[in-house]
Amino acid sequence: MEKYCTPEFTFNKVITYSPLRLTLLMVVIGFPIIGGYGIYVYPYLGMAGMSLTVLLLFVLMTGVMRASSKQIIIYFDRKRMYIATNGRDFKEYLKRDVKGIYSHNYDERTLAYISISILFKNGKQIRINDTAFGEVKDDEKAQMLKQFVKTVKRQLNFSLINKSRWRVFKLLGPYWYSQDVNDAGPDTGTEELEREKIV
Repeated sequence: MEKYCTPEFTFNKVITYSPLRLTLLMVVIGFPIIGGYGIYVYPYLGMAGMSLTVLLLFVLMTGVMRASSKQIIIYFDRKRMYIATNGRDFKEYLKRDVKGIYSHNYDERTLAYISISILFKNGKQIRINDTAFGEVKDDEKAQMLKQFVKTVKRQLNFSLINKSRWRVFKLLGPYWYSQDVNDAGPDTGTEELEREKIV
């Protein structure tokens, strides 16, 4: 009997942590640099130099995100979900261990920005976030994301349960998909979930 598998879904140039974390890090680094510029360099270079400093910080932040980006591949068979990072061996997860996912409503909207969190019943979490700061037009990527959410819903028996206002504020996929209609999703505003190590 031939083994059943879904197509592989490939997420390129993604990070496995919250973009907010990197943004906060850059703010912590950026304020002293901008402050130092204001005190020591501004009298000589003025606002033109300040604009250049802010631009360099933005380029640095983008470079760090791109350098830490990964390629993640996900597919399903009858009982498991498989995830591989950067061409390494696939890690297996039982479908019944997946509590739910947060994402944008890709199956109803054409959206090419990746923001997906897969949450497990043991409290682990796998994050897949785009390195871009905003959505870019990419019909092929939007179609892949739409197909991914449809496949997750079918493979895991998930349906759309609710929308998290807190995740909208943090610019993360706010829609909670789960099997249990009484499960409104974890309160990620007050509880930091342990991130599953997939590196």
